[in-house]
Amino acid sequence: MITTILVSTLLVMFAFVISMVLVRLLIEFLPFIGLVDTPGGRHIHTMPTPKGGGLGFILSFFITGILFNLSHTISLSGTMDVHFLGMIAGPVGLLTLVGYLDDRYDIHALVKLSGHIVVAVLSWLLGVRLDAMFGIPLSDTVSLVLTIIWFVGFINAFNLIDGMDGLAGGLAIVASITLAVMFGLKGVWLNAVMMLILAGAVGGFLRYNFYPARIFMGDMGSMFLGYFFAATGILASNKLATTSAIFIPILILGVPFFDVLLAIWRRSVKKILNRQSNGSNHERIMGADKEHLHHRLLAVSKNQGRAVLFIYMLALFFSFLAFLLFFLEDASLGLMLTMILMAVYLSMRQLINTEVHQSSKALIRGFSKPSRSTLVGLSHPIFDLIVLFVTYWGIDRIYIAKEGLTLSSGMMSHTSLNLVITFLLFISLVISGVYNRFWLRATPEDYMRLVGALLLGHALATVFLYFSLEEILFWRYLKRLIFLGTFVSLVVISERIFLRFLHMKLHTIYLDSNNHENIKHVILYGAGVRCQYYLQEIATNIEQDPTRVVGLLDDNPGLWNKNVYGQKVLGNITDLTLLAQKKKIDTVIITTRTIKPENIEIARDICKRNGIRLIQWKFVEEIILQ
Repeated sequence: MITTILVSTLLVMFAFVISMVLVRLLIEFLPFIGLVDTPGGRHIHTMPTPKGGGLGFILSFFITGILFNLSHTISLSGTMDVHFLGMIAGPVGLLTLVGYLDDRYDIHALVKLSGHIVVAVLSWLLGVRLDAMFGIPLSDTVSLVLTIIWFVGFINAFNLIDGMDGLAGGLAIVASITLAVMFGLKGVWLNAVMMLILAGAVGGFLRYNFYPARIFMGDMGSMFLGYFFAATGILASNKLATTSAIFIPILILGVPFFDVLLAIWRRSVKKILNRQSNGSNHERIMGADKEHLHHRLLAVSKNQGRAVLFIYMLALFFSFLAFLLFFLEDASLGLMLTMILMAVYLSMRQLINTEVHQSSKALIRGFSKPSRSTLVGLSHPIFDLIVLFVTYWGIDRIYIAKEGLTLSSGMMSHTSLNLVITFLLFISLVISGVYNRFWLRATPEDYMRLVGALLLGHALATVFLYFSLEEILFWRYLKRLIFLGTFVSLVVISERIFLRFLHMKLHTIYLDSNNHENIKHVILYGAGVRCQYYLQEIATNIEQDPTRVVGLLDDNPGLWNKNVYGQKVLGNITDLTLLAQKKKIDTVIITTRTIKPENIEIARDICKRNGIRLIQWKFVEEIILQ
């Protein structure tokens, strides 16, 4: 034990010195190849600073690790040997190239993400993969998908948190020491020593990265740290071998993961707010902003040192939670996770004011005029999930019992298969955009999209079964999937058709059976998102303001004679004179924001000659011509 401690100390010091020397050289070299971070935009530094210093601790870690493993100074048990370093050298080299290109040329986010996925696939092929989760063995297909998600998540978590002097490096040291202690307690001493070597290498870089930083690690460094902790997390979850082990590496890196979740939440809500206020849909989930955790803390504290110190303390808190989970293992797991969630809530509630405030605005706008028929919109995914669960957990059990289907011990259970199939079907519906459709006024194109989403989901489920089951079982399960898939598809499509028919029937019955003398016959000018909002509002306020929509007008010729939101586009504003003679119209409502001034004058002139009211609708009616 004493020998191990002495050797570990010497190795940490060696890695620290090598890293410090390399980083010092990089400070002078990097500007010559164009790796300089200039102030402005999201950056908070005020002086041009070299970036790419992560290359120093990457080289230091590999040099020290290889020399230690080859020297055979002491014999330690573990998996982070020369074979492991050689196995990750290829993915690390490719990731470093992607990081260099981004540091030098600021490549597109999708290109960078594609690089991350390729690195994850390469790692999986080399054997660094998730083979089980929550004690459930994974098929190759599921293992590949989850491994990609795992690596991409870790890489981007560290990439996003690297926004303040000394921040990402300090978090890496906290995580390295935490994992080293856990490996040591499990007797996996080689892995523990390698984690300490990483801490020493990053420490040498931090010598020049603390505020005011003389060099930044750049994407090369931050993406390497994310990748290495992802790979180490796989080793840790395998070595700890408990149901809860998968949460431990995520908790250890709780700060960057929490920051990523906040960013996704914040940008998603902004996207909703922009769509509600002006129909804009340009907010990108993958975009950048200055509302990350470190940006907010800096705005409050006005001091980088204090902000970084607070985040270090937060990282230690998450590491403490990871230790609790480590020691309790599977005992009272539910209680343990509840305690963790409560602790995270209490520690974070002061840090999510922006997200909560924006979410509140989105909810208030969603439930106030114009209503987007929120309950109806929510009913579709809830109904679909119920149908999927009832089908693949209820009817499927009867089918399995009748057919006598059994799986060998090395395969996933029936429950696990059903869970994955349900997930694939539901995620296909989500990504195809069917839940963004207003099904009470659906078009034939909307139903074709729904059919396509269901076909995609079942195709993915078929591929999953093909790679998860033996050939004989696959063909028997495929027959079951075709039967149950047909049933699910018919129920899901029929629900939309029935609601559409019921809505139209009730609306017509109400208007025909109530002798309203003040029913408005309106034509809407503008077939955009505000037109949809208006149609939803008049459906909600049918008793107070009974309205019959005659049709739509729009300046886009591609929409003429087509159905939009369940209404036919009859032409553009110049066709209003002829329509006024053919149809009973007493009001024209402008729902578009982008109407040209000359078109308003045309509409005003036609309406004045035909005795038609002209109204501009911006969530409330503004009379242009009485």
